[in-house]
Amino acid sequence: MVGLGLAGVQVALEAWMAVRSPLASFDAWSVWAFKARMFALGGPRPDYFRDHVTLHTHPDYPLNLPLAEAALFRLPGSLGLSLAGLIGPACLAALLLLFYAGLTRLYGRTVAALATGALSLVPALTLQAPGGDADVPLAMYAGASALYLLLWWRGGRPADAVLMGLLAGGAAWTKKEGLPVVLLLVLAYAAGEILRRDTRPRARAWTTMVVILGAVALPLPWLLFTHLAHPLGRDFLPLTPTVFVAHAGRLPHIATFFVLQMLAFKNWSLLWVVLAGTLVLAARRLSPSGRSLLLLLCGQLGIYGVAFVFSNWQPYTAHVQTSLDRLLVQTVPLALLLLVEALSGLTAARATTTEHATVPSRGTVITEGAGGLGSRA
Repeated sequence: MVGLGLAGVQVALEAWMAVRSPLASFDAWSVWAFKARMFALGGPRPDYFRDHVTLHTHPDYPLNLPLAEAALFRLPGSLGLSLAGLIGPACLAALLLLFYAGLTRLYGRTVAALATGALSLVPALTLQAPGGDADVPLAMYAGASALYLLLWWRGGRPADAVLMGLLAGGAAWTKKEGLPVVLLLVLAYAAGEILRRDTRPRARAWTTMVVILGAVALPLPWLLFTHLAHPLGRDFLPLTPTVFVAHAGRLPHIATFFVLQMLAFKNWSLLWVVLAGTLVLAARRLSPSGRSLLLLLCGQLGIYGVAFVFSNWQPYTAHVQTSLDRLLVQTVPLALLLLVEALSGLTAARATTTEHATVPSRGTVITEGAGGLGSRA
C-alpha cells in the first residue's frame, strides 16, 4: 500500500504540474508543439522563436510524440492543449504500471510495490515528466523492454518477448538515442537465443521473427523519412572513426561529468550510490540474467558517453552539462531493475547460509521461488 500509494501520488502531482505549467521546459517537445500550433493558427512568424544553439530545432528527431500531439490538437478549445501536456505524466504512469506488473511475476507483489514506489521517487524522473521532454517516454519504452526481456529469459513466454520487441520499437520512434538502445536490446535477446538450448527451434525462430518485426515496424516511418528526406541534424558530427580519434581526448572529461552527475543528490537521491555498493557486495552472487542486465546498463551508459565525443557544440562541455541528466533519466528504470535483481541475489544467498547454519542435519535446500528471494523446499 505504501509503495503503490507513493507512485499514485507522484503521478497525480506530475499531471497537476503539467496542466498548471505546460511551458515549464523551454526545449521540450511539447513546447515546440505549442509553438507550431501558434504558427498554424496564424500567430507570429517562425523566426519569432530562436533556439539558443541552432536555428534548426531537431527536424531529424522521431515522430512518435509530435504525431500524438498533432492528433490531440485537433480537439476543440483548450482541451487538446491540456491533454497534450499530459503525455509525459501518462508515460510515467505507464512505466510504473508496467514495472509493477512485471516485477510482481518476478519477485512477488510486496517487492514489486516497494520497487515501483522507489522508482517513482527518483527526483529527475518525476521532475522531467511534466516538462514535456522525450526522455521519460523513452525511459518507459526502454526500461519496460529490458524488464520484459528479463521475464522472457526467466519464464520463456512468447508474449513477453513480443512485448519486449514492441516496446523497443517504441523507444526508437521516440528519440534518436532509442535506436542504439534498441540494437543493444535486440543483440541481448539474440545472444540469449543462441546460448539457450531448446528442443523447440521452430517455435523459437517464429518468436524471434516476431520480436524483430515488432522492433522495426514502429520506427519504420521515421527511418524511411530520414533516409529519403535527409533532415538536418546540427548537434553531432559525422559518426566516423576519423572524428572519434580526433576527439578521443574528450573521454576522460566526459567520464568525470558522468561521475559527478551520478553523485548529484537532487537528481537521483542515492540511486546510483546504492546501486554501485550493492553490485560490489553481490558481484559473486549475481544470476546470469543479472549479469546480462549489468552489461545492458553499461552498454547504454557507454553509448551516451561516446555520443558526446561526436558533439558539434562549442564548447562540447556545454552539451554534456545540459544533456547528461536527461540522458541518465532514460537509464533509471534499468538501473532500478538491476538493483532489485542484485538485492534478490544477496537475500537468497543470506537465506541459504542461515538455513544451513541453523539446521545442517536435515538437508534443507533453498530454491529460488517466484520472488527470487528464496523459498523453503
